[in-house]
Formats: sequence, C-alpha cells, structure tokens
Amino acid sequence: MRYWWALPLLPLAAVLAVVLAQKPKTAVFLISLDTVRADRLGCYGYNQAETPFIDSLAAQGALFENAISCAPFTSASHASILTGVYPPRHGVRFLWKFTERRLRPGVTTLAEMLKENDFRTAAFVSCRPLEKAVYGLDRGFDVYDESFLHAKEETAAHSTVQRRCDETLRACSDWLRTERPSRFFAFIHLFDVHDSDLLPPREFVREFKSRLAASEDYDAYDCEVAWIDRQLGLFFNALETDELLVIITADHGQGMGQHGYVAHGKRLYQEELRVPLIVKARGVPACRVGSFVRTVDILPTITDALGYASLSGIDGRSLLPLIQGNERTDRECYSETLHPLGSRGEALFSIIKDRRKLIYAPQSGLIEYYDLRGDPAELNNLATGGGYDDLLTQLRRFDLSTRFRREAKVDAGTREAMQSLGYVNE
Repeated sequence: MRYWWALPLLPLAAVLAVVLAQKPKTAVFLISLDTVRADRLGCYGYNQAETPFIDSLAAQGALFENAISCAPFTSASHASILTGVYPPRHGVRFLWKFTERRLRPGVTTLAEMLKENDFRTAAFVSCRPLEKAVYGLDRGFDVYDESFLHAKEETAAHSTVQRRCDETLRACSDWLRTERPSRFFAFIHLFDVHDSDLLPPREFVREFKSRLAASEDYDAYDCEVAWIDRQLGLFFNALETDELLVIITADHGQGMGQHGYVAHGKRLYQEELRVPLIVKARGVPACRVGSFVRTVDILPTITDALGYASLSGIDGRSLLPLIQGNERTDRECYSETLHPLGSRGEALFSIIKDRRKLIYAPQSGLIEYYDLRGDPAELNNLATGGGYDDLLTQLRRFDLSTRFRREAKVDAGTREAMQSLGYVNE
C-alpha cells in the first residue's frame, strides 16, 4: 500500500523504515482510537474529516455502522475488547477510587490465546489508564510498552501520563524491526484525541488550518483525528506486506455538548457509546453492515478469521456471519458506567435490543427509553409511556450492583494524573 499523504516533514517518517527480513505469515493489528466518535470519520459521512487512510481501509473492508462500546471510559472498555466479555465478568469496573479495577484471574485474553498458538504478542499503549500494574491488561503480551510512564523527562510528544501517536507507532515499528516476527499480534492504542494536553506538531497544525475554508472554524478534535490518520498511513505504508488482518475501533466516543455533557464516562448516550469498527483482511469483502454489534465481538471475530475455535462462554460472537451476509439481525448491546459513583453520582446501565434503548439508574429507579429508529440522537424520552418492561427484564440479567469498596486512600500521584486527564472530583 502506498499513500500520497506520507509527507516527509513529519517526525515519524524519518524513523519508520520498517523493512522486515521476511514477510510475516500472519500479522494481526488491533488499533484503538481512544475517544474517537464514529461520526467524526470521513467513511462514516463526516464531510470535514481528513481521514484518507482510515477511509481507504474502510472502502476495502467491512465497516460496521452501529458498533456499541460496553463502557464510556478507557480501562473497562479495553478490557472487554481484549477478553470478549462484559465488565461484570472481567472485573475492570472503575478507572480509579475503587478497588475493582484489575482483570480477574481466570479471564482469558486474546493475547493469551494467540500466544498459545505461537504468535508473538505486543501491546503499545498511550495513557496511564491502561497501566499494567493497575489494570492487568498486559496478560498474554510478550511486550507491553508503556515506557513513557517511566520516562525521566517530559517532551512535546509525551508526558508522564500519555504520549502522542507518533511515539506509540514508533515503538511498534522498532519492535517489528528488532524482533522480525513471522506471526504476531499487535495491539496499538492511540490517545491523542482524548484531550488537548499533547498536540500534533505545530507544522501539522499550520498545514491543517491552511486547508480550512473561510467559513470553517479550527477544530482541535478534527485536527488530532487527522494527525492520527496521517501517522497510521505512514506506519502501514512502511510495512512490507499486504497479508494483514487489521481492525480499527475505539473504546468510546465523546459528549461534545450533546445532552449537556462535553466529556465522557458519566453518560450512556450514543455519542459516547457508538464507535467506529472496521475490519480489513484477505477474504473480507468491501461492505457496510448496518446491524447493531458490540466491541465484545472483536475477539471472536479475530479468532474466527484466523481459523481458531472461539473461547467458550464469552459474551461476544464472531462478526464474520454478518460480513458474509449469513446473518442480518441486530445484536443485543449491554453497556454500563460505574464511573459516576466516584463523585457520588449514580451508576448507569443500558441495553439496546431491536433498536430500542433503555438506560436505567437502579439507585433512584430513573428510566430513560428511546426508539433509536426514529430518534438516533436520543432527544425524546418515551419512558412515561411505558412499553419497556421487556428491556428492563433483559437488563436485570446482568449484575447491576452499585455497592463497591472504595480505596482506603488514593495516592497523590494517581490523583494528579487522573485530574490532568480530566477525571476530576465534582
């Protein structure tokens, strides 16, 4: 693959000469674009997007129009992506302040399964909310690169809590060049869009602004999405193989002022739960799939595409039947956020079935009920009219506990780090 936007002015271009001694027999990339909403990518219809690489990948593979995350914050959502099970089962329920933050013993990860099948496994993460010592998501990875957390100095491209995507991708390319694995699984997590603490290089921002029409205002979010896309284009342009299984998704979206909320983590509306999901691999036809699916479906899709039996008892199911046209139904989608409990708010749980959505706060009994067919923006709460009892019954099959053990004391470093990322006390 070769792309015209691989411009020489960018830092990554100078170091991304990934020339493998032999073409890998099997290369699996799972790429998570933290906080990137589906509706801010060109392939999802956003006309102001500058995402030519992601758009080209989507045009060659399967794009899922209605992929739903199980949680609107980083640690819980990624734990589900990497295990194929929902948070009540894998145990990563909180970002901080509570003890239920670590992957439970006995929960098998995708990395563990592929490692057992002679894959080299490596993760390259970009923020402290995926720190292995806290969340345990390094299970099964030969390499879990979080080196920026231990760096002695902060730079324009990394701090002690996060790093820019060009540094993360450079770490992956260095690993590929050094290890030269013939079979590998690489999980790449890119955090740039999450906040404005680390910005793209000034020359990229100037270039982005220069292309704006007179009627358009500069949008830092769109600029950072474009920066990620540019760096991904450079990275894959340098790979000497087309024998790839590539999945691009996100852990959650962003409120952006909808429903009176600009951030993420404390609501379960679609702007925080609907994420991009693109699957590109040999044998996957170019298609758009409108069915509702879940990010827990990613793990069994990868194992199915590789020809392995899926893990038994997981919540996810392979997406290949939908891609191949052998299935057309929507899948039931469960989501939760316990994050509000940290600031004495209410835990929220939701379920989507038959394009009807229920949001439930068990502590107060609050119900919100939406028909996503005619009201995808969730502006008309139909709860006063009833008609949601079946959804509430389905939702109650999950663990809707709201009583959890708080940490005895949150250390100052953790508090400072979480506050720097926007997770402040309210």
